[in-house]
Amino acid sequence: MGLIVHLNRGGRLKNCVNSLDLVKTKRRCEQSSASRAVDSRALTTSLSGAEKPTSTRLWYIVPARLHRRQR
Repeated sequence: MGLIVHLNRGGRLKNCVNSLDLVKTKRRCEQSSASRAVDSRALTTSLSGAEKPTSTRLWYIVPARLHRRQR
């Protein structure tokens, strides 16, 4: 498939998150960039060679509730 696997230890990931000044919160129910995807942003930033993450937006998908037509 042409994929390259990069193996990282937890200590390297923590150093990467700290060097990018990303904040990680313990409250997972909070809808913010600090509660989700901090580790993935740090990994992709370090692999791409960027100085900092270019986007901190999150998109939440909510299913549409379709109701049958009432008579």
